[in-house]
Amino acid sequence: MTRLPCAPEHWTEFSALLDAALELPAGERAAWLQGLPPESAHLRSALSRVLRQDEPGAPQLELPHLAGMGEDKGPGIELQPQQVLGPWRLLRRLGLGGMGEVWLAERCDGAYQRQVALKLPHAQALAGPGRQRFARERDILAALQHPHIAQFFDAGTAEDAAGQDQPWLALEYVEGQSIAEDCKARRLPLRERLLLMLQVMEAVQHAHGRLLVHRDLKPSNVMVTAQGQVKLLDFGIAKLLGAEGDASGGAEATRLLMATPAYAAPEQLNGSPITVATDVFALGALSHTLLCGQPPVRGGGDRLASQSVSEGQAECCGLSRRRLQRALRGDLDAWLAKALAENPSDRYGSVQAMSEDLRRHLAGRPLQARRIGAWSRLRLAWRRHWLMATLLTALILSLALGLAGTAWQAQQAQRQAQRAEAIQRYLLGLFRTLDPRESDAQDPAAAMRRLLQQQMSQIEQQLPQDPETADALLRLSSTVATYLSDEARSLELAGLRWRLLQQRLGPGHPRSGEAGLSWFWALWSGGQRAQAAEVLALLDRQLPARGLLRAEWWLARHDVLDEQGAVPAARRDALQQALQRYQGEAPLDSGHVVVLGHLARWHLAQGERAEAKAWLDRALALAPRAEPPIALDQARLLGLRAELWAAEGQPEAQARDLAEAVRLLRGSLGLANPLGWALLGQQLGFFCKGGAAMQAQAEALWQELQPAVVASRDARARPLLAQAEACGLRR
Repeated sequence: MTRLPCAPEHWTEFSALLDAALELPAGERAAWLQGLPPESAHLRSALSRVLRQDEPGAPQLELPHLAGMGEDKGPGIELQPQQVLGPWRLLRRLGLGGMGEVWLAERCDGAYQRQVALKLPHAQALAGPGRQRFARERDILAALQHPHIAQFFDAGTAEDAAGQDQPWLALEYVEGQSIAEDCKARRLPLRERLLLMLQVMEAVQHAHGRLLVHRDLKPSNVMVTAQGQVKLLDFGIAKLLGAEGDASGGAEATRLLMATPAYAAPEQLNGSPITVATDVFALGALSHTLLCGQPPVRGGGDRLASQSVSEGQAECCGLSRRRLQRALRGDLDAWLAKALAENPSDRYGSVQAMSEDLRRHLAGRPLQARRIGAWSRLRLAWRRHWLMATLLTALILSLALGLAGTAWQAQQAQRQAQRAEAIQRYLLGLFRTLDPRESDAQDPAAAMRRLLQQQMSQIEQQLPQDPETADALLRLSSTVATYLSDEARSLELAGLRWRLLQQRLGPGHPRSGEAGLSWFWALWSGGQRAQAAEVLALLDRQLPARGLLRAEWWLARHDVLDEQGAVPAARRDALQQALQRYQGEAPLDSGHVVVLGHLARWHLAQGERAEAKAWLDRALALAPRAEPPIALDQARLLGLRAELWAAEGQPEAQARDLAEAVRLLRGSLGLANPLGWALLGQQLGFFCKGGAAMQAQAEALWQELQPAVVASRDARARPLLAQAEACGLRR
C-alpha cells in the first residue's frame, strides 16, 4: 500500500487540487502548479510528484492508505464489476478521482429495477469534515427537483468487501457526453450552443432559488443526452447562501481551491465571499468555452470573446473564423464581458437576468448589457420580424422599379413621388410598432392593427385622385392583416382591392387576376370556403392557361378539392399541374415550396414514406431560397417531416424537427398567432408522451401559449385546447 503524499490534515485540499490538475492537458500542468495561490503553495511538490505518475509510461497511481487518520481500515479493497454493495450491483466504473468513485450500478434486491450512477466516497474523503460534506451533498440533491439537474434517488451505507461501512449516493445515470464534447461531436452551430446554455442556466437558477450556489460549473459537470437535454451534475462543493461559515470546515474550507481554476470566479481564488455572482462568472466561462473553443484567458485585460476564436473552433461551428468573429462581435461580446467581470457587482445580478439577456439576443432584441443606438434598434427589429420585413422589401423594390420606368414624365413622376411618400409613411408607421422604445412595443400586433384602421381613411382619400397609390396601400395592408391573422380586415381590404382593379383595368388584366387570387386566399383563411370556391371558378375563366397566376390557381384548386373530399388522384393531378407551371415559370416562388410539401403529404397519406421523404427534402432545400422565404411554410414542412419520423419510430429526429419548427414560428409570426397553433399542438402532444423532463417542457410551452389561446375565439384554438386538456395541462 502507499501512504498519503501529503499530511493527513491537508488531504481534502490536496485531493481537490489534484482533481483540478488532472482535468488540464499535460502540457499546461506545470504552469498551473506555478500559479497556485500562496495558501496552497505548500502542496506544490506533492502534487508534482503525483502528477508525474499520470504521465505516459509512468507506474499507475495507487490509492494511498489513510494512515493515522481514524481507524486503520487495512489495505484498500479495489471495487470490481459485479460486486454487490448493499442493494446495488456494480456494473462498470464511470469516473475516478481523489475524493471517490462513481459506478454504473443496478438495483439487485428486488425492490425495483433501475440503473443509477452510484457515488462512493473514499475513506480519505470522509475524514475530518469530509463526512459532513458528503451528508450535505445528499441533503442538497434531495432538495433539487428539476428536469435539467441529475435526479437524486436514494442514499445509504453498505458493508464493503473488507467489512467496513461504505456510504453511497444513488443518482440519475445520464447517458450522454459533456456539453463541450456534444457541441464538438455534433458540430452545433452558434445558436444551438446558446440554446444549450439556456438549459444550463435554468438548472442553475433553480438551485439559486433553493439558496444554493453550485461553485463548480464546468463542461464535465454538464452532460447532454442523445435527445439534446442538459443535465447538471456534481453539487459536491455547493454552498448554502446565508449560512454561517461553510459546512465543509469553516474558514479553512473557504480558502480551499475546490473549484476548477479555469472556471472559478476571482472571489473563489482569493477567498472572498461566495454569492450567486460566482455561478454567473462560471456560466460566462462555460459559454466562452462553447463559443470560442477555450475558457477565457485570465489577465487578458479587455480581450473580447470575438478576439479569442481559434480556426478549429470556427470550423467546428460550421463557419469561417471571420464569420464566427462577426457573429460574436457586439451583443455576445457584451453579454460575455458582463458575465465575466472581475468585480462581482459588475456582473449580472442573477442568472435569470443573464438568461433573459441571452433570450433578447436570440430574439433579435437589444441587450441590457450595452446601449444600442437608434439604427441598431431598427436593424434588430428588422431581423426579428424578418418575414414581414421580406414582404415589405419586395414591395418597396417593385415600387422602386415602377417609379424608375416612367420618371421621364413630369406629371407621372410627381404622382409617383407622392405614392412613394405615402408608402414610406406607412412603412415608418409599421416599424415604429416594432421599436422597443415605443410604449406598445410589447404588443406590436395590436399596434399594427390600430395602424391598419387608421390607414383606411388615407386609402379612401387617395382613391379618387391616385388609384395606383390606393392600390399599393391596399395590397400592403391586406398582406399585413393576413399575417396578423386579422381575417375580417384581410377580407375587407382584399375584396375592395379586387373590385376596384376590375372596375379600372378589367377582369382579364393580370393585376386583377392577382388581386382575385388574394381575395380567394383571404376568404379561404377566413373560413368562407363556399364563397372562395365560387371566386376560384370565376378566376378559371379570367386567368391565362399558363404562367405564375395559373400555377397559383392550381394550388388553390388542390385545397378546394381536398376540402370537398375529392379522390386522391384528382388532388394529385391538381398538384402536378401546379408543379409543372412553377418549375417552368417561377421555380423560386414560395408557392413552389407549398406544392412540394403538399405532394409529400399526399404520398405520406398513401403510406409511401420514401416518396414522401424525397418530396420533403426537395421542399426543405428550396424553402430558404424561395422568394419570399416564408417561415410558416418552412415550419409546416418540418412538422410534416416530424410526422414521418414518428411513423418510422425515430423520436430523436422528430424532436429536432419540431423544435426547429417552433423556433421558426417564435422568430416570425410569434406563438400567439393562430396560423401556427396546429404545429404547437403537435409539439405539445410530443412532449406529453415523454418522461418528466419533456412533461416539464410541455408545462413551460403551455404557460407561454395559454393567455392567447384561452382568450381567442378563433376556431383554430379548439384543437390546441383539446391537446392541452389531453395532456393534463388545463386545470
